[in-house]
Amino acid sequence: MKLENEQAAELTADFEKLYNEYYTPNTYRVQILQSFFLSLLFKYKSFQEVIGRTNGNPSKKQELVFQFQNFVSNCYIKHKQVGEYAKELNVSSNTLNQTVKEVLGKTAKELISEKIIEEAKKRLIYTTDDISEVAYSIGFEEPTHFIRFFKKQISMTPKEYRISQM
Repeated sequence: MKLENEQAAELTADFEKLYNEYYTPNTYRVQILQSFFLSLLFKYKSFQEVIGRTNGNPSKKQELVFQFQNFVSNCYIKHKQVGEYAKELNVSSNTLNQTVKEVLGKTAKELISEKIIEEAKKRLIYTTDDISEVAYSIGFEEPTHFIRFFKKQISMTPKEYRISQM
């Protein structure tokens, strides 16, 4: 991504703060680093969005897909069905599906499933939570539903996946 000098300087300063904090002994170092890193990612994403908008106005379809992706990122725990997102975006499920398929080459349901699986994988790898706790934390009411969903998407159970990543 091509950045303006001011944006590059801002990101450089943030990287330096992150680097310096990494080498500073502190009880809350990990939490501080996580916050700095998250802030850095959001800043980078905002620069990307500004550049994307200045390189030509997105079409209505692209804007709808962008809004849908943001909703999925923020609401995947609460909303699992395309219809719930379509209602929030004031379009029909068919319109949302067709638009997402046209712009990204995937259905809206595939995007939702990918986000859920991505988060489940992270939690299986980076936490010691048992499978049912992972299931509940990503919005499944029954661990058995989560296990079936995961196995259908990944062709292995969550437990098998966790073991394979060790």
